[in-house]
Amino acid sequence: MRLSPGLRRSAWLYQWLHSQPWEKMLRMPAPVPEQIYPDVAAFGSLAAALHALAERDGLDLDGLTTEQAGWINVGARVARADRIASVVMASEVRAFSSQLWSKGVCLSGGATGNLGVTAGLLAFWCGGAMLAEVRERYPFMNVGELALAHERGTAVEVKWRLLLDSAPDLVRPAVQAAAGQPVLRGLFPFLSLNTLRFSRCTGYPYSADVPHIEPTYGNRFRVVTPGGTLVAEGVNAREAAAVVASTLPPGFRSAVAGTARDLA
Repeated sequence: MRLSPGLRRSAWLYQWLHSQPWEKMLRMPAPVPEQIYPDVAAFGSLAAALHALAERDGLDLDGLTTEQAGWINVGARVARADRIASVVMASEVRAFSSQLWSKGVCLSGGATGNLGVTAGLLAFWCGGAMLAEVRERYPFMNVGELALAHERGTAVEVKWRLLLDSAPDLVRPAVQAAAGQPVLRGLFPFLSLNTLRFSRCTGYPYSADVPHIEPTYGNRFRVVTPGGTLVAEGVNAREAAAVVASTLPPGFRSAVAGTARDLA
């Protein structure tokens, strides 16, 4: 089976880290694969190579830094205002894998073997480009329905619809019941190990102040607070959703664009 660039990159870094003495693992940077990336190796790191390209081509990569720990030579990121563009190098084939973030949400991802194109992509995104413009100029970047909804400010509505269409059978009754509670319908829903969770923000890290619903057996559920306190046990889906809704104080805010830090 042919692995994707992302999986090859992860496997390569894992194998490289675990071939080093344990005490050095956290402070030894992964080397640049010189045979695959001679243009990057010439500068010593991906960030340095991107900086040189930016100066040569007149690209605005203000805020360019290296990634942390073991990625320091093979990863780079540009952070500006509420936007982040990150890139890491694959190991066995030439591929620069990029992700575009805003307000705690990864909105687009893709890979190309062209370093100059990658530099242009980072500058384009952090310069304020819209997702449709990114998709048109860089067709290798994936842009999904939910990403476009985040950009439009309709992420909560679209996320509920997608979840109602695709939730596993084990938790589907809870999703349907929660969608019928207006106060819960205003929160951002997501699944984690078949547990239905809710957030007052649409980006990660999510808020951790709303109880969640866990399936148990025989279409029964339990409601648990983020701190692990059991609120209800052995209830049906409709009862579980009503319990969660009842724990929310009057005037509880609907989900807002951003992360938990933006709610403080």
